[in-house]
Amino acid sequence: MKEPIRKRHPNITSRELALKHGVCMRTIRNIVAEKREDFLQRAADRRKLAFDMRHNQRKPYTEVATAMNITVNNARRLVFEAKKERQANAR
Repeated sequence: MKEPIRKRHPNITSRELALKHGVCMRTIRNIVAEKREDFLQRAADRRKLAFDMRHNQRKPYTEVATAMNITVNNARRLVFEAKKERQANAR
């Protein structure tokens, strides 16, 4: 490889990067992919933030969605999933 590969490159496909660096597409995808543990932690953090804003700070779903830069339906889903997760942990 001639140049280091960046983590995220939104305007170029894995095929184009593979041709540019002389490696296969799967190698590019493996380098760019987010680790599962990191994804799961980030998802849990998002659920916790949405739940805290909704229940501890008493914000409406519209404010939760605006603060997190997501849709209102996604905010509702995150809060629902956080509630479900807390109930499962309480058992």
